[in-house]
Amino acid sequence: MLKVTKSIDFTMLVIRVSLSINPQNLLTYTKTKIMKKIEQINGILKRTKIMNFIKSIVLGVAFVEKMV
Repeated sequence: MLKVTKSIDFTMLVIRVSLSINPQNLLTYTKTKIMKKIEQINGILKRTKIMNFIKSIVLGVAFVEKMV
């Protein structure tokens, strides 16, 4: 019950602040933050894919060296 109360209090605070601030600016700010997070996630995924590709090449070369 305490978590629900805190959540409701936080939601009311956000609503009050958003009403005192220009809602359009708040939406723009939120959209910008979300887009930055998405770009960060995409960057991490791209790096992970590149690193996995490099690891597979290294393992392949090591396997071929072992056979030769």
